[in-house]
Amino acid sequence: MHLMKEAGMVTNKVYTPKYTLSELLPGYSRHHVIGREKVARVIRLFYWGFGGGLSLIAPMLLMRLHRTLLTELLTTGVSVMIFAGIIAAAAVLVVFVSQG
Repeated sequence: MHLMKEAGMVTNKVYTPKYTLSELLPGYSRHHVIGREKVARVIRLFYWGFGGGLSLIAPMLLMRLHRTLLTELLTTGVSVMIFAGIIAAAAVLVVFVSQG
C-alpha cells in the first residue's frame, strides 16, 4: 500500500457523490406511489358510495317533495330502467367470467 501511495495511485480522499440516488433516478419511490394509490382508492370508493346512496335516496325524495302522478310515474320508470340495466350488465359479466 505504501508503494501505491508513493506512486500516486492511492489517495486519502473520500469519494462523495455530487447527487444522491433519489436525485438521479426518475419517478417516485415505491412508498410514495403506494400511498398515493391508497388515497386515490379511498376517494374513488367514497364517490361510488356517495353516488350509490344518492341514487337510492334521490328518487324517493323527489317523489315525496313533488307529489304529482307524472313525477311518480317518470321517477319510478327511470329508476327501474337504470337498475335493470345495471343488473343486466352484471349478469353478462357473470356469464363471461364463468365461461373462463
